[in-house]
Amino acid sequence: MWFKELLLLFKNLDFTLIFDESCCLTNDWIIIFFYVNDIISVFCQHDIEKFEALKTHLFVKYEFHDQKELVWFLNIQIIYDRQAQKLYLTQDVYIDKIVQWFDLQTASCVYKFLSWDVSQFIFYNKQAILNEIQAYQEHIDSLIYLTNILHIDIAYSMSLLAQFMQNSSLIHIIKVDHLIIYLHDHKWLFLMMNDNTDLSNKSIKIFEDSNNASYDNNLIMYWSSEKYVFHLFDCSIDWQIIQQNMIMISTTEAELLTLTHISKQIIW
Repeated sequence: MWFKELLLLFKNLDFTLIFDESCCLTNDWIIIFFYVNDIISVFCQHDIEKFEALKTHLFVKYEFHDQKELVWFLNIQIIYDRQAQKLYLTQDVYIDKIVQWFDLQTASCVYKFLSWDVSQFIFYNKQAILNEIQAYQEHIDSLIYLTNILHIDIAYSMSLLAQFMQNSSLIHIIKVDHLIIYLHDHKWLFLMMNDNTDLSNKSIKIFEDSNNASYDNNLIMYWSSEKYVFHLFDCSIDWQIIQQNMIMISTTEAELLTLTHISKQIIW
């Protein structure tokens, strides 16, 4: 009900939905996105008067609390370095929470995400009990959020380990814990946006796409995998690594399917 009412309110103010994103709206000067009752606005400084007028309109209709500068959103911390004109995104507090939740505080340090030993990615030939499956799913769910938001470094490992959510073995659980400990030991890594990017440097592009396909690299299902990362002003803004859900008979076929998926994402 709240979502429909808020959506109707913004539509009546001449906002339009951004394609394929039901909680993100825009007009010719501002972008607004929200999650439940957290509403974030993004606009240029010279439009501050327009924003104040919009805010007044919203505050008359609903009881809002103006939090001023955005510092936290969905367990993501935003750190501003205005002197250096840089912005950092981090999830270190959230990582600490899941380490504590899964009781991994005293685990030994981990310096690499995972080895690519095939044995750890083989399907379990027995049936795991319900409690083991639920515990594994909780671990994976916690890591999926981190992977999608900031941690591209564990994306490939997660794409493999997520295959076993319906029937996981002890080795799979050990490997998921390994990733959590790795993140805890590297929680100081940030995603950085740099306003000092020198666009006169021809090696830096406004938008850049990097992608690849790995043919038949799933030794169990014989699926290929695909991956991409998008950069905006030399900063990673979107990425994905998935297993293709059909068997390809050549590298070319795997790459063409990858290009199809990535083209759709670029258009979005």
